[in-house]
Amino acid sequence: MTIHVVEQPVFKAVQAILKAKFARPVSHRDTFPNTPARSELLRREVTLVGDLLIDALRLECEFGKSNLTTAEDEALSQWRTCRADVERLARDYASTVARWREAVQEEYN
Repeated sequence: MTIHVVEQPVFKAVQAILKAKFARPVSHRDTFPNTPARSELLRREVTLVGDLLIDALRLECEFGKSNLTTAEDEALSQWRTCRADVERLARDYASTVARWREAVQEEYN
């Protein structure tokens, strides 16, 4: 004779107690998706800033192909803006690479 107590409140209470007693503790990995390491996030930022720098340098080269001595004021203003962007992006790129290198060194030390 088999007794089925699956639907009984006593069975569910015992089952809850056993789960609470023997269940493994919830770890950080179980509740949150794997987040990339800081160095990986910074590597992505290096790539992004590097791509922006390359695009700005290409645009500056296009300006360099034209004769800026006879250019209008608007063209000179655009070139100055482009040049300022290149300089800013170069500083950002150098800073980001330095932060990425520090993160890599921290991870491997």
